[in-house]
Amino acid sequence: MRSAKAKAWIFGNHSPLNPDLSRISPHDLIVAVDKGLETVHRLQLKPGLIIGDFDSLSEPGLLEVYSDTPLIRLQPDKNATDTEHAFEELSSLGYRKITLFNDLGGRFDHALALIRNLEAAHREGIDCRIETGSQILFMLDAETELDYPPGTLLSLLALSPELKFVSSSGLQYPLDDLLILNYQTRGISNLITQSPARILREKGSALAVITIL
Repeated sequence: MRSAKAKAWIFGNHSPLNPDLSRISPHDLIVAVDKGLETVHRLQLKPGLIIGDFDSLSEPGLLEVYSDTPLIRLQPDKNATDTEHAFEELSSLGYRKITLFNDLGGRFDHALALIRNLEAAHREGIDCRIETGSQILFMLDAETELDYPPGTLLSLLALSPELKFVSSSGLQYPLDDLLILNYQTRGISNLITQSPARILREKGSALAVITIL
């Protein structure tokens, strides 16, 4: 089993052009999913794992360039996306901290599926997030500390039928005893007023979206 400190970084088909690479350690695992291999190559990173059916890869010659890298070739006809397979593989390898670089552009159904991948990983106890370049998406724990500068925009969405909060601190709009149903938008556009902000959740699945202003 990997150390709880081990991190994996996934580059997918819609990775942002200039992701923040400053937090990537030489000991971390870089994963290229399908066309994400082109981004990894452009950024001059060394992938530790390549996975996909490669139906979106416009430079198939890159597979030869990285022929010494472990490769998982998926069949085009499958019941899960390439990214979901990547999450499952990393989970089986013991990684508990995973960041997916994806701008959530392209097909909306794929973007929505990534949110569900995020939720599934969280249910397995994996600290997982999506970074788009301007936003950071992650699931709230029962107790969550948000270490972002005051003025940072925070939106909270219920992925379960009901989302109930106990309390919060450091937010413009308190969450004390707040109930949000999954068809409501009440959690949109809150602001962090004091860092670190803290949120205590009672029940339900909560997607947090941080917008970098």
